[in-house]
Amino acid sequence: MNRNRSIGLLISCEHAGMDVPQKYTPLFAGHKSILHTHRGYDLGALLLAKHMAKALNGTLFYTPITRLLVDVNRSLRRRTLFSEYTKPLATWDKQSILNTYYHPYRERVHQAIKNKVNEDGQVLHIAVHSFTPVWKGAKRDVDIGLLYNPQRGIEKSCAVSWRKEILRLQPQWKVRMNQPYRGKPGGLCATMRREWGDSSYAGFELEINQNFVLSGDKRWEQLKKIVIQSVEKILSDFEKF
Repeated sequence: MNRNRSIGLLISCEHAGMDVPQKYTPLFAGHKSILHTHRGYDLGALLLAKHMAKALNGTLFYTPITRLLVDVNRSLRRRTLFSEYTKPLATWDKQSILNTYYHPYRERVHQAIKNKVNEDGQVLHIAVHSFTPVWKGAKRDVDIGLLYNPQRGIEKSCAVSWRKEILRLQPQWKVRMNQPYRGKPGGLCATMRREWGDSSYAGFELEINQNFVLSGDKRWEQLKKIVIQSVEKILSDFEKF
């Protein structure tokens, strides 16, 4: 790695909203309430992503379209790419959704990373997500999840330092590595890793427990502050990884 090159920061939010394009609203007739749940979007994720991008001077990308239309954080081969509301559609209609919403979003992120790699030499990509506190009746024992590929040395070293910094700022939080999901397969970061090597690209999914949003302003504000401080530390130390 060239130690004299800088690092660019890119923030993305793949489950930012619950919008349904007018053409597809009939698909959710009688089921509109599902759009307001964790299945429809990631509560708080866009607010945090915007706050991070502004405070850290990062480039922000997000899509307001509900993941129940098409999940832009899934590869084309994943069975969860389309939900039960869109799976019954004809092949040509699914392709139209992909061409209109899925591919353009991913291409914008891809091009931005390419530009930053060319300009800065390295890119730190943080995809901001949130998760429901209770899954299938069980409480999740995670406050913050840092999802990454442990086979990539820079990502592993960065994740260890990132967790350590968050815990230094708030020792009581439960910060887990590759929980509540695995960081290696399937997501947008995994796709981008296949394009760029370890020395050019480091991709993370930052998963926050939705309890931070639901429990009130004080805890939510604390989370935003600590996330910003911890990422600032990671950016300043990145050349060490």
